[in-house]
Amino acid sequence: MKKFDFVIPLKRNESAWNDCGELKLLLRSVEENFPVNRIIILSDSLPEWLDRDKIVWIETNDPFKHNKDANLIRKILIAAQLKDITPTFYWSCDDHLIFRKPKNSELNPFFISDLHNEQSYWWSGTWKTGMKRTMDLLISKNKSTYHYDAHIPQPINAAKFCELFNDIKLEENKRYCINTLYFNQAGLRKHNHIGILKATFEKPVTELSQIKTSCHNRLFVGYNNRGLTKELQEFILNKFPKKSCYEII
Repeated sequence: MKKFDFVIPLKRNESAWNDCGELKLLLRSVEENFPVNRIIILSDSLPEWLDRDKIVWIETNDPFKHNKDANLIRKILIAAQLKDITPTFYWSCDDHLIFRKPKNSELNPFFISDLHNEQSYWWSGTWKTGMKRTMDLLISKNKSTYHYDAHIPQPINAAKFCELFNDIKLEENKRYCINTLYFNQAGLRKHNHIGILKATFEKPVTELSQIKTSCHNRLFVGYNNRGLTKELQEFILNKFPKKSCYEII
């Protein structure tokens, strides 16, 4: 299987686990289950446990105080412009896990829904306001409006990303959702609905049996700070107990 660079835009003060525990577990899952070429991390600093000789570190900050998506676009564009980046690379936040080895057919981009079909009550909150702005921009360009921000590792064509984002003006008060904006303009022929491939924990789940059932045979597991209960932490640690080659502590 072809190997891909794996890009992680990291913001350390958002870690729910001490000392970037999410990153540690993501890297364990990548090493075990993903055809990885290099790990490339974009951040202003790195945790002490990380072996800097085993990763590529691009030191960069997050200049936008209230626009996380603008910071993500900026960092992924920096990675896409690397001369030796694999033509297709994957990018991922640190609060995702790859729970099993993907099939070849599962290396395509994944979407959640068509935004045209979302009900009016769905459009609330800062992030969804940015998604609405993203959808309106896509409509103005006569593009599709699939919701690709599924919070999973997604494949990016480096040249196409540079073509689409080199001239975009990133602003504090204009939020666009990175994957939805990219994939609907990239002209891809293959993509898949995420379906049952991902287990998501955004609310507390404390029953171990429920966690096991939710994660059974899933390709991806994702969580936020609210969903990361003590029980989920223990389950993930039991799933990936061994240190990866990226850990020195």
